[in-house]
Amino acid sequence: DTCIAPGVNVPGERENTAYLQLEDVPSNSRPSMRSKVPWLHRTVGIFLQKFQGIQNGLFFIWQLILTNCLVVCAALLAVKAMEMESIVKFSPQIANLSNWTMEMANLWLLMSYSLSDYLHLRICLCLACICFCVFAATAPIGFILDMFFFNLAMALLNLYHAVVHMYNQRYIEFPPELEQIYATRFEEFMSRTDFQRLAETGLIRMSTKNEWLKRRGDFVTSLCVVVSGRVGVYDKEGSLIDVQGDNDFLEAPEWVRSHLNPEDMRLGASFRVESERVILLKWPRETLVQITRSNHNILTAMRAVLGIQTATVWSRMIEFRKQHPHDAHTHT
Repeated sequence: DTCIAPGVNVPGERENTAYLQLEDVPSNSRPSMRSKVPWLHRTVGIFLQKFQGIQNGLFFIWQLILTNCLVVCAALLAVKAMEMESIVKFSPQIANLSNWTMEMANLWLLMSYSLSDYLHLRICLCLACICFCVFAATAPIGFILDMFFFNLAMALLNLYHAVVHMYNQRYIEFPPELEQIYATRFEEFMSRTDFQRLAETGLIRMSTKNEWLKRRGDFVTSLCVVVSGRVGVYDKEGSLIDVQGDNDFLEAPEWVRSHLNPEDMRLGASFRVESERVILLKWPRETLVQITRSNHNILTAMRAVLGIQTATVWSRMIEFRKQHPHDAHTHT
């Protein structure tokens, strides 16, 4: 049996799935499966896992306290709006409520702490800091110098991060070939700005019918994705075992097996153009390895995309073999 992936065996398909197997991957190139979770983190996690009731109780207490605090905040704002502050000054030690500039700052901070969206969080913090700056500049006791400049600096920092985040999420128009690959393969896993960094290192290449793109046993020197056309995949006997078309990655299994660094790795199959012409988007190996190492978002996206491609090729190749059990085309 050929081991396609840990725990998955497909009898009788060795000659057709050899370039997908993992058995020849050096053990020292595989990531360690040993858990690196700190013991305290693990202990707390196991404790909470075993005692679900404690989690529910703590969450209820948190909700109860938060709800009452929000009710008090709303009541204080209503009292200030109706100019009835005297009803809350039931003790000489209770000071007057803050002016509206400070109250607006408090509201923006409260809103920011309730947000999980990064951009909205930064915007709310920026607005809160601006309100504190206004309060510091118009305070009844005079211009509060330290409060003004500290909050001005914090407002500018939050504004910077908000603008950078919006800029990184901006729309980028790609040429038709790149737009096709992004929309069908990468849109789910990376932003357009990250794909632009990836696409800038790629090359568009065209080949004609019957041209051998790569031979079995060649070193993996690139990663190619088919933009248009059809590419046949041939085993060591010269039999056609799969046909790859638009948006398919040719060397995906080798890149997955090598954890996105196929140095000194050889191809397990040959690739030949089956259509009149084929257009490829090609990334040189050294360039792609470098960009995945320097950009975690691209690294994660490439792992997902190539992993899906490898699984797709495996299942499609098995189905192809079932449909053509005695119709393999042999070429010399």
